[in-house]
Amino acid sequence: MKTIKVLKWITGSIEFMAIVPVYGLVLIFIPYSFTVMAAVHLLVLLLAKKSGLPIAGNLVGIAASLMIFYTPWDWFFHLIAAILITREASLMKSSSSDQSTVFFNA
Repeated sequence: MKTIKVLKWITGSIEFMAIVPVYGLVLIFIPYSFTVMAAVHLLVLLLAKKSGLPIAGNLVGIAASLMIFYTPWDWFFHLIAAILITREASLMKSSSSDQSTVFFNA
């Protein structure tokens, strides 16, 4: 669960950066940046679902990553995704018996 929490904080932070005009424009010009973000959101979504954790923020994040050319809606979706993902990460409790770290340490 600790790994999922860290991944949620990372994806939520990147979503917050995407709503800032300067950073958002930089992300547009990095090749495949939104495809990579959609894939990362999908990975976090699958790990969270497997662990029984909330997935709504990452679903909205995937939608935001896929609608990069619809600027007003894209900004709104990035904002909602950032809020949801960071809220989900902040509400997660850390446990000492973390099963998700076994997945990454194998």
